[in-house]
Amino acid sequence: MAKDKRKRSKSGSRRREKKPKKRRRADESKKRRRRSPSSSSDGSGGSGPPPPSPQHLLVAAAVGDRQRCRELVQQGADVAYADAEGTTALHEACRHGHLPTVRLLLRRGADAGAVDMRGDTPAHLAARHAHLDLLPALLEADRPPEIEAVNARGESVQELAARAMDKQDSYRREVQERQVERQGEAQQQRSPSLGPSDWEWQQRLAGELSGGEVEEEWGAFGGGDWHADEYETAEEYAQRIWAEMQAHRRAEEEKMRAAFSKRRRKEEAVREAYRAQAEAESRRILEEQRGQDAAWRAAVAEGQAGAKRASYEARWQFFSSKHPEAVVGYGDVPWILAAEGAPQEELQRVVLYGTSGTEEQRRRLRTELIRWHPDKFVSKFGRRLAPADRERVLARVNAVSQQLTAMNAAVQQARQ
Repeated sequence: MAKDKRKRSKSGSRRREKKPKKRRRADESKKRRRRSPSSSSDGSGGSGPPPPSPQHLLVAAAVGDRQRCRELVQQGADVAYADAEGTTALHEACRHGHLPTVRLLLRRGADAGAVDMRGDTPAHLAARHAHLDLLPALLEADRPPEIEAVNARGESVQELAARAMDKQDSYRREVQERQVERQGEAQQQRSPSLGPSDWEWQQRLAGELSGGEVEEEWGAFGGGDWHADEYETAEEYAQRIWAEMQAHRRAEEEKMRAAFSKRRRKEEAVREAYRAQAEAESRRILEEQRGQDAAWRAAVAEGQAGAKRASYEARWQFFSSKHPEAVVGYGDVPWILAAEGAPQEELQRVVLYGTSGTEEQRRRLRTELIRWHPDKFVSKFGRRLAPADRERVLARVNAVSQQLTAMNAAVQQARQ
């Protein structure tokens, strides 16, 4: 019995010793869950981080950090954000001439026609700061700027671009002139009194007058292209050689001036060709924009013509199905166009909407001429017209009939 009690006491003590370990494990698991709250949830981890400040995008665009701009846009930064002065990230990129950043922002939906508080678009800033390589990308954007639109200073993109090209040409000429001056200074350092080509003749003359020190190479009285006369004294020979040297120097200078003038004329021709090409490209882009605008306006007008045609047909059916004794006023007549005295082009667009080909147009016009023929209109609806509006209604019916007759004549002429 004593042994059994000791065993039970030992086993009980073991159980009492194990309980604290379980509690420690539970406490550790609770601590781990507190450290990682996402493990106790459904795995969503809560809401994501807020989008970055758009000011960071403006700074990254100003310094041309294309990779940082891409990261900010992917994190939700708004490319259309403008600060208190109306400056967008695209404005900053164009101001500092960062072409890769400009292309990235345009692909991400930046507005190339955005205007800041000074009336400047990104194209204005690019042209003002002589970043002309940015203009093609801006003008090919989905919403390109108007090159003839002026800012608060009255400057257009076209004027700023032309001004920048003139400055570049002036700077290029100044650089070339400085190069020519440095070459002349380097040549003068060889001999302060003689040009570069005269130095060789000076050495030859010194050899001839040296009393035979270079006799083995040149002979007693000369060498090269000049030959001394046996009756010339040393002084006469020196004066003749000096005169020939001066003539040679003048010829070289004239040749240099001619080459410089030729090079300058060539540069002027290249510059004129570039300016003509830029103007032609600007005109082409402008014509394309005008064509797109005209096409858009035509499409809008065509859509409006379809709606007006459907409304006219519905009103005519309702008008013709009215009770024969119902009194008809001016406003009850289903005119083709509500406005009196509408242009012929708009009337033709509504009347011929949905027709294709001359024959179908003729059938449509024949139907309309029957509807609006003055005699037929009076015989069918004349007794229903209100006395107060009768003259006004018949006068407009006559005008509509004349417009339809002129339209039919034009279609017949086009068919022939």
